[in-house]
Amino acid sequence: MYAVKGTYDGSAFHVKDRIPVKGEYEVIITFVRPAPGNSQREILKYAGIFDQEDVRIMERIMAERGEGETAGAEP
Repeated sequence: MYAVKGTYDGSAFHVKDRIPVKGEYEVIITFVRPAPGNSQREILKYAGIFDQEDVRIMERIMAERGEGETAGAEP
């Protein structure tokens, strides 16, 4: 049994890994989770570029707006 990663766009499958077999095979396709949308991909491009001071600033802004886990925290 082999596992191959890929995505399904609603009409076609797109294989990301090399298929390790040749010839005709019976397969089972498992839908694991929804693929990240474009907005999630955009956010992930910036993951890891913020330092601790950037995070503190964003937490303070979110607290002031009453958003997120830091709502009500002292700035």
